[in-house]
Amino acid sequence: MVINTFDLYDILTDIIPGIIGTLFLIILLIPTNIGLKQPQTVLGPGGALLLVAVAYVVGRIIRNINLWWFLTSFKII
Repeated sequence: MVINTFDLYDILTDIIPGIIGTLFLIILLIPTNIGLKQPQTVLGPGGALLLVAVAYVVGRIIRNINLWWFLTSFKII
């Protein structure tokens, strides 16, 4: 039975691009006038853990989209 571990490779390939992508989506999707009127509710370790969890999923999606684009652009598949 193979157990996948979480290591430095996952951080470099999934979490860092995922955090960048997540922050980019937050900037694009949340209007500035709403963000200024409401206080920030996600703060502290809970907010950081939520950001890392969402960033991991977004990073996996980004990595798979880039792989698919590379394969189709060079007519590999």
